[in-house]
Amino acid sequence: MKTKKLAIILLIAILFFPAKGLIAGQYNVKNIDPELLEDATVVIREDITVFEVLRRNRSRVKHRLVKTIMESKGRQEANLRIIYDPYREVNDLKGVVYDEYGQKIRELTKDEFEDKSYSEGFSVYQDNRVIETDIYPNQYPVTIEYEYTIDISIVFINNLFRPVRRSEVSLENASYTIITPKDHSFRYIAYNNDDLEPAITSNENNNLEYKWVLQQIPAVKNEPYMPSVGRIVPFVQFGSNDFVYDGYSGNMQTWENFGKWIGELNENKQNLPRRTVNEVIELTENLEDTLDIIRTIYEYMQSKTRYVSIQLGIGGMKPDDARSVVRNGYGDCKALSNFMKALLESVGIKSYYTIISSGSSGLNVNPEFPFNYFNHVILCVPLGSDSIWLETTSSILPSGYIGTSNSNRYALLVTENGGKLARTPGYNQSSNVIRQSIIANANDSQNAIVTLEKSFNGLAAERRFGLSQVSDSRKEDIFVSIAGLNNIEVNEIEYYKHYDKPIYVNKTVEFLINNHFNRAGNRLFFQPVILSGSHTVPSTSEERVNDFQINDHYVYNDTIKWKLPENYKIEHLPESIEQSKTFGFYELKYEYNEKDNLLVINRIFCKKAGLYSSDNYPEFLEFLRLVNQSDQSNIMLVPR
Repeated sequence: MKTKKLAIILLIAILFFPAKGLIAGQYNVKNIDPELLEDATVVIREDITVFEVLRRNRSRVKHRLVKTIMESKGRQEANLRIIYDPYREVNDLKGVVYDEYGQKIRELTKDEFEDKSYSEGFSVYQDNRVIETDIYPNQYPVTIEYEYTIDISIVFINNLFRPVRRSEVSLENASYTIITPKDHSFRYIAYNNDDLEPAITSNENNNLEYKWVLQQIPAVKNEPYMPSVGRIVPFVQFGSNDFVYDGYSGNMQTWENFGKWIGELNENKQNLPRRTVNEVIELTENLEDTLDIIRTIYEYMQSKTRYVSIQLGIGGMKPDDARSVVRNGYGDCKALSNFMKALLESVGIKSYYTIISSGSSGLNVNPEFPFNYFNHVILCVPLGSDSIWLETTSSILPSGYIGTSNSNRYALLVTENGGKLARTPGYNQSSNVIRQSIIANANDSQNAIVTLEKSFNGLAAERRFGLSQVSDSRKEDIFVSIAGLNNIEVNEIEYYKHYDKPIYVNKTVEFLINNHFNRAGNRLFFQPVILSGSHTVPSTSEERVNDFQINDHYVYNDTIKWKLPENYKIEHLPESIEQSKTFGFYELKYEYNEKDNLLVINRIFCKKAGLYSSDNYPEFLEFLRLVNQSDQSNIMLVPR
């Protein structure tokens, strides 16, 4: 009898006070395939997008996104970010938080969706806004669900179905549906999966539905020297043929057509005030070399303008006219490039307004798939077999130098015949050389007085432009922090910028190294290779999964001269080293003049940019170890 009563009590407890694990919600973490948990800090449970063309100039996006954050490392993935403008209205926005069992914890409040300017403090005119959340989960795993609709007064299919965008993110289920009238055409292309094709059906409104599905994609393991996840994970790219953007009709089926549309937006935008034209003519009338004329006008443009962001509807695509730049003294990349184009035209030099994807996080241009990859505008000046490229938004870059953000990539030139793809210049290893000349005088058996002369060429110089403008004390702090030496005192430091071609920056430093020589009985030992920079050797505890990529392509060329303490000499000179690999080379040579007690070291080191097979990764690590060990090796001195 007691047993029966106890069973009834337990049944009532289960029915009315169930344990969390017994009510398994849809997003219970235990439902996740173990394969999707491997190497994953985040699991995308659902990523469902429906893009619908409603009318000639109206479209709508519905999006549902559910992510399970497995640990605090993936916390930022819990947040939502929606960029919108007057042509995009966000509706039906909601969010829900679930616990690890898939049980609802709470709904997000309206205040948790922060609505603010997209570029606060940076833009003069800015109608672009962003809705963001900033969720701080207090327990993991946790699941966040978002749903929203965006109503758009533009029909411009320029989208990606790319649910996985970084390493350590896996995917359960995602789909992308495009619904269009039967007479509305668009293009698509799949990457990293040749079988990724849409299911095409007709709906009740006699429209066509194209649906792409991705499921069960494991996380890409995060490894040192990772290539872009876009080289690994499947995704689909969609592009318009005919489109309507803020009332402006265009066609993006070919690069030529897309360039024609950009050109039409720019028509009659190059008119300059007569006074400005006269100033340019006066500045250049005694110059005969075209490069000198371009440089002079470019520097004039830099002195008269400053860069601001302007985003107002079609203003995201259409530049302000040249007169407004003269009147206001500022402009965005479109306006400043258009202004520079007008200045050159005033002295008879033709140039092309050029749109480009600036920076390193964008989608690489596929020449076979016209698409608006671009987020920036520069200028191209054709000169016979060569071209001069101008970055108009910088007040410090020299004429003809467009920097890391714009180099070695496709850009679209807007010519009189429409769009034309061209590749911007790259900066190879011969362009990017960092040279050091170091003279170290060991005035006693403890300390050394060092004079450093260092030059940076190409991309390496670009990164030092800003340093030349900071205070002396800040320069000293930066030098000490990166020198890799203990107990140093900086006496003097100077930077000099040179805008010749190729550009370069010089740095000179005089400093004292205290206690650089260490005693071992009556002997001294010291590290002769200094200021070589650090080259971290990644851990090798696990087998390499992905290929590896080297982004930087610099040559370090050092000459180090040590005047050694007069009462000591080198006991044993290390052997010289020379290693040449497909991914880099290293050379370290020693010469010792015992009579003058002078040690001369010549060092060359380079990692070559490129994508390399994972099979070569162990050899790459051994190469880095060799560099580190050789750079950090000591030399022993004995009494004379």
